[in-house]
Amino acid sequence: MGRAGTAQFRAGSSRRANAAAGSRIASERASIHDEPSSGADLRSATKHEVLIPSRRAEATELEQSVLTLVESFGYSSHACFAVRLALEEALNNAITHGNAEDTSKSVRVRYAVDERAVRISVCDEGPGFEPESVPDPRRGENLERPGGRGVLLIHAYMTRVRYNRRGNCVTMIKRRGCPRPQTGGEAGRGSVRDAGESA
Repeated sequence: MGRAGTAQFRAGSSRRANAAAGSRIASERASIHDEPSSGADLRSATKHEVLIPSRRAEATELEQSVLTLVESFGYSSHACFAVRLALEEALNNAITHGNAEDTSKSVRVRYAVDERAVRISVCDEGPGFEPESVPDPRRGENLERPGGRGVLLIHAYMTRVRYNRRGNCVTMIKRRGCPRPQTGGEAGRGSVRDAGESA
């Protein structure tokens, strides 16, 4: 992707990530699978689980709720932007691609935050997909194609990204002090499959 295209792409993402949010969504404490292999131990963190219909309005409210919690732990504005951008892209993918904007289907979001890391899982009711099969939007032949940018952004901004075996649930971790985002060849397109986590 050329410099001009990259700048426009990032600017558009920034505008979306900083959009005004509505009222907060009340979330209830729930159990989240620990992920020892991730290096982010959140067993002592406050854990939440929220189920929302496949509508952008509810997703936007949830994004603000998560960001309010992240900010309360003193994460930098850079880290908060990264978390919000990744969460927005994951929710958009779940609503638009996973659930095909079917409002009778739900998106389940589990999140936990402590002083060391933010962990978020977004699961939809769709058939799932193969993350490795998503076209790389940085390649010349894909520059005009609409797909793949959300997945690329999530990988670029988060410390660790993994999908369940079915491909309908993504788990994202942002560690405090993580230097991402990375650009170009450093952004990383590889995904980690988690055989133990399901929707």
